[in-house]
Amino acid sequence: MSALSALIKKPENTHFDGQEPSEEIIFLLRRHWITNVPWLFGSVVALFLPTFFFTFSGSFGLEGLSDVQEFVINLVWCLAVLGFAFEKFLSWFFNAHLVTTKRIVDIDFWGIFYTHVSETSLDKIQDCTYHMGGISQVLFNYGTITVQTAAEKREFEFELIPNPAFVHDKITDLADPELRKKIE
Repeated sequence: MSALSALIKKPENTHFDGQEPSEEIIFLLRRHWITNVPWLFGSVVALFLPTFFFTFSGSFGLEGLSDVQEFVINLVWCLAVLGFAFEKFLSWFFNAHLVTTKRIVDIDFWGIFYTHVSETSLDKIQDCTYHMGGISQVLFNYGTITVQTAAEKREFEFELIPNPAFVHDKITDLADPELRKKIE
C-alpha cells in the first residue's frame, strides 16, 4: 500500500502519540483522492494564468513591463500558487482518522501550526452510520461515516472517505465486544 492511499489497512511503520504497546492500527483513513481534483485542477490552471495575461497584456494597457518585471510577477505568482497547492496537500495528508483495536482517533490539521486530536474508546461507541450522496460519491465509492459516542466529544465524522460501507462494517464489529474478541 502506498503512503498516499486514502484507505490503508493495517499500515506498517505507522504509530501515533499515546498508542499503547498492545494497540494495533486497523485503518488509516483520509479523504478520497477524487476530493483533491478541484484544487489540483485550479492550481494547474492558475499556474498558466500569467502566460495568458502577459500574452494579451497589450489589451490591458500593460505593454510597458520589462522582461525582469514580468519574470518577477511570474515568479511571485507561481510561488503563491504552489504554496496554496502545498497547503492543500498537507491538509489532505494530515487530516486523518485512525481505527485501532481499542479506539478511534480523529486528527484534524488546520494549517501548519494547529492540530486537534480527538479520540474515544470502542466501548463508548453508541451508533455508527454512513451516507453516500450524489453521483460522484456513488461512482467513486466514497462517503461520510458518523460515529456517535458517550464520550466528551459526542460525534466523530470521517468525511468523504473511500469505501464507507466496508469501514462502517468494521467499526460496528469492533464496537461489539463479542465480535471484537474474534477480530483481535
